[in-house]
Amino acid sequence: MGEHEFAEWLVDRLGVPNADAFSEGGLILKVDGYSASEALYPWMTLKDLGWKAVTSAVSDVYASGGVPVFYLVSIGANGEGEARDLMSGVIDAVEFYGGRLVGGDTNKCKGDKWIDVFVLGKSLSGRLISREGARPGDAVVQVGEAGLGSAAYIVYSEGLNIDEFPRVKRWSVRPVVPSWVPRVVSHQCVSAVIDNSDGFYYSLRSIGVASSVRLVVDRVVFDGEAVRVVGGDWPRLSVGEDYNLFMTVRPGCLESFLDWCRGMSGGWFCGVIGRVEGGSPGVSIAGYSGCGGWRSF
Repeated sequence: MGEHEFAEWLVDRLGVPNADAFSEGGLILKVDGYSASEALYPWMTLKDLGWKAVTSAVSDVYASGGVPVFYLVSIGANGEGEARDLMSGVIDAVEFYGGRLVGGDTNKCKGDKWIDVFVLGKSLSGRLISREGARPGDAVVQVGEAGLGSAAYIVYSEGLNIDEFPRVKRWSVRPVVPSWVPRVVSHQCVSAVIDNSDGFYYSLRSIGVASSVRLVVDRVVFDGEAVRVVGGDWPRLSVGEDYNLFMTVRPGCLESFLDWCRGMSGGWFCGVIGRVEGGSPGVSIAGYSGCGGWRSF
C-alpha cells in the first residue's frame, strides 16, 4: 500500500471528506510537514524549508476557499541555530500570507530535521469546496502554469545545474501562492477544486475519483522553463509541488467565471483544458499514459 492508497483507506475508515483540508462550519483545518532529507535541496536553507512548509499548508486552505487565521508549528532540530533558521522562514511566510502564529512545539533530534505546520483557516463563502463536486458537462479549468516544482526535483535528482534555470530555482526556494486564489475558488460556479501539490495526473485523477466522474483533458499548460528542463518531454513533469489549481466549473456560467478569474489572476494562466464526462472514475490526459505523482512511501 502506497501513500495515496493509505490516505484513501484512512478517509474511508474515518468517514471524512476526500480533501486535502477539512472544512466544517466555516472553519478549515490543515496540517502539512516535511523532513529535511526529503524536501531540502542543496541550494535551499532551513529558512527556505520553513517558508515552504507554510506555503504548502496555506495552499490547501486557499484551495478550499479560505484564508489562514492561526498557525501552530512543530519542529525537530539539532540545536538552537537550526531551530531559529526554521522558524525564521515560518515567520516570514506567516507575515506574507497573513494570520497569526500562536504557538507550537520544539523537539531535539539527533538525525533528520523536520517541520509540521498546522493552519486554522476561515472560509470566504461558508460553503464546502473540495474535489467531490464535479458533474458531467462541467469544464475542466487550470489556473496557473504547472511544472516548476516538478522541474526542481528533476534538476536535483539528475544532477543538473540549478543556476541554469533561475525560475525553477526561485520557485523551489520560495514558492508563492497568490492571495487572490481563495476568491477565485469561492466563485459560485466552481464545483470541485484541488491544488497541484502531488503531480498533475494525481491531482486531476483525484477530482475524478472523488466525484465519480471521468475528466477528459486535452492539454496541461506548463511553464516554459520547466519544459526546457526536461527537453520538451512534458509527461516527466508529473512529480508535483507546483501549487497551480485544477478545478471544474459549471457550464452555464463558464464565461463569466473565466472573465472573473482572468481579471483576478494578474497574468496567471486561467483557461479550459478539458471536460467532465461520465464513465469510469479518473482522468484521461491526451498524450499521457503514465501514473506519475509524488509518493512519500
